[in-house]
Amino acid sequence: MKIGIHITTFNRKKFTEKCFLSLFLSKPKNSEVVIVDNASNDSTKEFLQNLSFPFLKKIIYNENNHHLGYAVVQGWKELKNSCDILAWINNDFLFEPGWEENVISCFNELNLDYIDGIVNLNHKQKKPISEIKTTPSGKGKYVITENVGAAYFIKTEWFNKGIAPLTIPWEKGYTGPGPTFHYSLLNKKLKGVRLASPGILLLDPEYTKKENIDYYNNVFSIRGIDKLLNKFRKKERLNGVAQGITWKDFLNKYGAK
Repeated sequence: MKIGIHITTFNRKKFTEKCFLSLFLSKPKNSEVVIVDNASNDSTKEFLQNLSFPFLKKIIYNENNHHLGYAVVQGWKELKNSCDILAWINNDFLFEPGWEENVISCFNELNLDYIDGIVNLNHKQKKPISEIKTTPSGKGKYVITENVGAAYFIKTEWFNKGIAPLTIPWEKGYTGPGPTFHYSLLNKKLKGVRLASPGILLLDPEYTKKENIDYYNNVFSIRGIDKLLNKFRKKERLNGVAQGITWKDFLNKYGAK
């Protein structure tokens, strides 16, 4: 199976650089990447213009920010004819080495429609290790959960049948394409799981560092300073849903030796 990875970028160059370095370190063999830059106004475009790796298929530069859902659909349209699985990854995520084999093994062995790719790092601490399940071959590791994620893998056939994130702009009362997309998967009664490690990690703790607070507020995205979403994210953290890793800890664990 081939995975088509869509990555949305909008500013946050320092996080974008880390995202792609983690992808390089993970050494995917059955993936190709399309990047959609949603009208970045920092130095992200210059970074992307110098980006080169074998599995990069295309970079799309939008003249205007059409918001996240629109960008994801743009990327998936470029990937749907060559890939069996479509991935939705944001530019503040990190790829653990082994994520690709885990994704493909789970899809193949469990006959899945989708996977929530975000790994909850505290899962082993809060729940018994027995709740992390393994595919028959031992190559896939996953958990059963209905928690809303932020990185997704979905079979291309479902995108072709109309399953996609909403493309409308941000507006009052709208928490974003991620939650609405997740609940559309549940409402369609599609079969899915959440990856256990190795999977996709959030750089969430980086945003709480004192030196990054202003940077986060200024360049996170249009929704980054939205009061409703900030309230939603705070609630997630209190409930232990949103987990993450720092870049230093990631390099200590997975960086090139």
